[in-house]
Parts: sequence; C-alpha cells; structure tokens
Amino acid sequence: MKKSVLFALTILFLYACGEEAEIILPQEEKLLEATLCNCLDTIAHVDRAKCDSLFPEPVGNEDKISRMEEAKSCGFDLVYELDTVLHLDSLPEPESIEEVLTMEVPDPLSEECQKFLEDFASAIKRYTKTVNAAAANPDDFKMIIKLNEERSEFSEWPSKPQMFSCSENESFKHKVEKLTEQADELLSS
Repeated sequence: MKKSVLFALTILFLYACGEEAEIILPQEEKLLEATLCNCLDTIAHVDRAKCDSLFPEPVGNEDKISRMEEAKSCGFDLVYELDTVLHLDSLPEPESIEEVLTMEVPDPLSEECQKFLEDFASAIKRYTKTVNAAAANPDDFKMIIKLNEERSEFSEWPSKPQMFSCSENESFKHKVEKLTEQADELLSS
C-alpha cells in the first residue's frame, strides 16, 4: 500500500510539473525623457549619453551658479566649487574706485562684504580729499587737525572685523587690493 501511495504521489508530481507554465519575459524599461531634473537624478532610468550632450557640465561660475539654482528647483542639492584665483588675473585693471566697486568678479560677494567695500571706497575718497586740501593749505591749523583725524580713521580700516570675515573670498581680497592701489595712486598725485 505504501508503494502505491508513493507511486500515486510521484505521478501527481510529474503531472503537475508537466503542465504548461506561463513564461514571463522581462519587459524593457522605458527610458524617461532627458530633462535636466531627470538627468540630475542618479537613479532615474534615462539615456545618460543624451543627458551629457543636452546638459554638459557647467564651465564658468555663472553656469555653475545657474545649474545649482536649477537643481534646487528640481529638489536636488548640487554644489560646484567655484573658480577663483585663475580668473582674477585676467580681469582688466580698474582705472577708478567706481570701476573697482562695479567690476565683475568670479566669486559672488555677500551683502556685508560689498557694503564694506563701498564704505572703504568712501573712506578713501574722504581721506584723499582731506590730504589734497591740507596740501593746498599747509598753514591751515584746522585742516591739519582734520587730516590727523582722517589719517587715524583711515588706518583702522585694515583691522575692521569685516576685513577678516570676508577675506576668505578671493574676489573680495582682489577688490581690496585694487582699492588700496587706487588709494595709493590718488595720494601720490
């Protein structure tokens, strides 16, 4: 009896295995449209070669900043290291204090740093004006006192806190250097 039960089970097993099985073929995943957001998503199923051709790596700071803003709108945090010193050397020499303040620089400046530069430029202009007035009237005692006060105030600028907090920015240092050169030029004339 045991043999017949075992035989019947074996037949049932073979019969069950002999039925046609449904073969499931893997379907090809559809590629998503190559948009900037899809191309920035590292797990999105997109044509990476097409992404590279449509959205190449940004080269200049302007392009990098633009790409970082676009990535934010897509919900991604993307950070590029901005170019600094290499491009500062290629900037044209400013001919006035106003040109220094308005020159385009690779690294964007914070509001605080830009305000500091504007105040420093104003101090240079005031000091230069006082020096020139004192030179024109060397016997004017009031002008000599004003000159000493202006000189004292002007000498404090390099030690102001903003000078240290903003000096990590290469563009800021470049502008301070150019403002100082302008001051030297104005005082020597």
